Amino acid sequence: MSAPATESPRVTQAAVASAFGAMFLWGLNYSFAKMAVEEIDPLAVALVRVLVATPLFFLALARDGNARFTLADLKMALPLGLSGVLANQIFFITGIHRTTPSHSSLVVALLPITVLLLANRMLGERLTTMKTLGMLVALAGILLISLGDGWTFSREFLTGDFLTFCGVCAFAYYTVAGRTLVPRFGALRASALAFLIGGAAMLPFVAPAALRQDWSGVTRSGWTGLAYVVLIGTVACYFLYYWALGRIESGKVAAFMYLQPVVAGVTSYLLLGETLRGHFLLGGAAILSGVWLAERG
Repeated sequence: MSAPATESPRVTQAAVASAFGAMFLWGLNYSFAKMAVEEIDPLAVALVRVLVATPLFFLALARDGNARFTLADLKMALPLGLSGVLANQIFFITGIHRTTPSHSSLVVALLPITVLLLANRMLGERLTTMKTLGMLVALAGILLISLGDGWTFSREFLTGDFLTFCGVCAFAYYTVAGRTLVPRFGALRASALAFLIGGAAMLPFVAPAALRQDWSGVTRSGWTGLAYVVLIGTVACYFLYYWALGRIESGKVAAFMYLQPVVAGVTSYLLLGETLRGHFLLGGAAILSGVWLAERG
């Protein structure tokens, strides 16, 4: 399924810019999230995300007089909330605690390919040669970055990798399912309903951690990280991602996901003083080339 015929080239370009913006901001999110989870339980962070993001989405809808919803709307948005908010966040949070950053980045890199296959199966989006080649080139770049940091195997890591991949599959389904619902609901409404459903379902899993958290001991750094994760990494990024998804193919939107390790690495270098090695620079060049190819598929 291609972009709707009514969309002009300028709107399509804006959608590409929106997808790039979401991935760029999500790439920055890794460093800010690290600042947050060093002081705050990750499950408590997940709760704050939904408790703050959901009302903000509906307040934005209320400004246009569009905050009302029906039981039928909730039923249609149910797969989005359960996959993109509940399953995605829970699997990623529990998975990352049981594996290494290099393992996690490689597993997450399977997302665009998973989206491509699901979109072909569910929506009939074409698996073009250029699109597939771009995905593989970008994946090779991820491999170069990840394997350059070392790769080890253990039962603990394999469990974490599997949980992370479950999160990848959940977000891939969220992406593809949203491709059909966003044109009907709009990006903001679809995001709001997804967070309302996912947040309600998540509450029993994350509330105990939030109650145990010593919020008085959180420093300015922790609050800064949490603010970015909630306001930018959640509200802004989910909206930009779904806005783009309503206008260009799922596979093309997901291809931008490959940019996250590059942005995250550069941000870590600038904010956290981490070293950028040769394998990272070569891998980053391959990722950028792969995304360029995929967008022309």
